[in-house]
Amino acid sequence: MSRLRPNRSPLTAGILAVLLGAGLTGCARGETAAVAAPGPAPAFGAPAATGVLAAFDDADSAATVAGDLAGLRGQEVSPSLDASVAAVNKARLVRRNQPGFRHVDPVFALPTADTGCFLVTAKLRLTGEELLLRDVSHFVRTPEGGWKLSHNVQIGPDGQAALASLGSAAAVSSTEALPAGLRERLAAQLFARTIGSGAPDTTLVASNVLLDRRFAGGWAVYSQQMQGAGMAVARTFQKAQWSDCAARTSAGTLAFVTLAVSDTITGPTASLTPAAPDMAALGRSEAVHGRRIRVARLQTFLLLVPADAAAPASLLGLADAPVSLDVTK
Repeated sequence: MSRLRPNRSPLTAGILAVLLGAGLTGCARGETAAVAAPGPAPAFGAPAATGVLAAFDDADSAATVAGDLAGLRGQEVSPSLDASVAAVNKARLVRRNQPGFRHVDPVFALPTADTGCFLVTAKLRLTGEELLLRDVSHFVRTPEGGWKLSHNVQIGPDGQAALASLGSAAAVSSTEALPAGLRERLAAQLFARTIGSGAPDTTLVASNVLLDRRFAGGWAVYSQQMQGAGMAVARTFQKAQWSDCAARTSAGTLAFVTLAVSDTITGPTASLTPAAPDMAALGRSEAVHGRRIRVARLQTFLLLVPADAAAPASLLGLADAPVSLDVTK
């Protein structure tokens, strides 16, 4: 799991079967015993979610420390897995082990029916250190019945007030919680803001230092560096994917959205060296050259969308990781 590199086992829930039978009555003859119809399956509650999180911490923390990619794949799926793999590759480059971690004092947003996903927020404790960050994670049930981490970001002190009511929230389908048109507009605005394209629509997504300065600013610097080296880079948007579950809180709806984007580098001889951040994250140890270099990446955002349609959504956290690189000679 990517933990502010920090940029994280499946736990199969036990099933309790209760058999009810009616006793025999009457003096002269017995009556056929009546068997009660089976009741609904027990709800997935906080004890089960706590067990999932504890098992995950044990297995994924060990894999993180060891740089064990197979172990990470046993606990995570994309997009969180992509960020974790990138962090392992970067750690290997500098020959440094990442620290272990554990979630402390978790609070869950659980489904009212078993929808196969839930959200959790918790303080994040690294080996020998407790961070001033809260982690927000989204887990999904696998076809085999286990659980894997699918999304996670860390939230600084300024954004933690938005998480205060998560424990009393219900986990619901993101597609039900947010209208399709609003989801499309939010995704488009996030992409435009990451590359500083046009005037930002702060009536849709509130102004945010992380989004509008650091992230967009980093893209501007990268573009300028490429121009200085005789190359051009363009970022394009492919699609948006929302997390299976969202959390309806008193402050609004919390949901993850992941944008699939591509960076295309062109020039007389486009090139990237192993020192480039994307090359390090992808574990590429040799320079690449060609007419065109395409880097596919996933950008994950955690949004709080107010119930008041007139108020803008707030960005609480984000993560970014390259997932592949293709070269056209």
